[in-house]
Formats: sequence, C-alpha cells, structure tokens
Amino acid sequence: MKIELKLTGLIPIHSFSQNEVYLEAEPATLKALLQKLTQISGGRIELIDPESEEPDGDYTILVNGRELYTLPQGLETKLKDGDEVEIAFLMLAGG
Repeated sequence: MKIELKLTGLIPIHSFSQNEVYLEAEPATLKALLQKLTQISGGRIELIDPESEEPDGDYTILVNGRELYTLPQGLETKLKDGDEVEIAFLMLAGG
C-alpha cells in the first residue's frame, strides 16, 4: 500500500528529513499510521495522547482533504492505496 504523507509546520524540521513521504508500509488504519509516525520519529512527536488515545490537539490531521473529526470512523478510518494524509502542526503565538 502506498500512502502519500504531507507534513507541514515544524514537524519536518524537527522529526523528519522532508515534507512529503511515501510510505510503503501496511498501516491499515489512520491510528496505526499515526502510531507508526511516532515510532519513526523516535518519540519526538506524539500524534495520539497515550493516556486518552485521542489525537493531540496541536495537530490538524486530514485524510484526502477531510479533517479527522469529520471522518465517520475517526482514528479507525481504514487507509487504502493512494490515500493522502496531511499532518500540520498548529503554531499558536501568544501576546
């Protein structure tokens, strides 16, 4: 299965070497993919809170242009060959 992964914000700078990655792995669900990315990053990013098992609110996650929270299956959304997953780190500035 080939999944196009787009990373924006600070994620590529601190955790990966590039902004677009094609995964040839077998993550069957969005949750499995996000857990794999945490593993690949050496734990530098956690996309799912380990205690609540909910997505970390610091990230926007889209599957084929649809935000995670609009997907009927949420984290259990099944991924298929050719899907595009975009993860953006939300940078908030204080004043």
